[in-house]
Amino acid sequence: MNKEQFFKDIDGTIMEEIFMIQNDEYVNPDSVVSANEEILGHMTQFEKCIYTVLSDRVDRLASLFKKAANRLEGNALALTRDEFLQLSTLFKERELLKIMLFSVIGSRLELEGATRVGVRQGFIVVSFSGEEEPSEDPCATCPSKSLCDQMKKGNSDFCLN
Repeated sequence: MNKEQFFKDIDGTIMEEIFMIQNDEYVNPDSVVSANEEILGHMTQFEKCIYTVLSDRVDRLASLFKKAANRLEGNALALTRDEFLQLSTLFKERELLKIMLFSVIGSRLELEGATRVGVRQGFIVVSFSGEEEPSEDPCATCPSKSLCDQMKKGNSDFCLN
């Protein structure tokens, strides 16, 4: 496939969004490297582009979710069909982008499948120490649990955590 055909084929997709990110648009991760993390290297430009689009999806998902939460009616989430579909799409795109980002990083750094990886301020790639205790289910104490439960009724693979 030639480049011209490739860019025609991805027109209007999440892939186009990734490829159109400019260097001055990169979103820098918020978290800093902690003592129990090992620095593996730095993100490539492509990884920064994926992370930037991922960050956008996280922000848009949170914004739309807060808007819906403000219209909570009893235990029912007050969503229009369009809002529900938009939330579902944003969630799926967020998950796709996370998988893509960490798959690309893992392949580039030739990491073993069990290596837990994260990205930190300054576009640093880190691995987590194997000594960490497994975290509890984040949904159990989440203040948005009832809202997530309502979303799950309409889409079994939807959760905000």
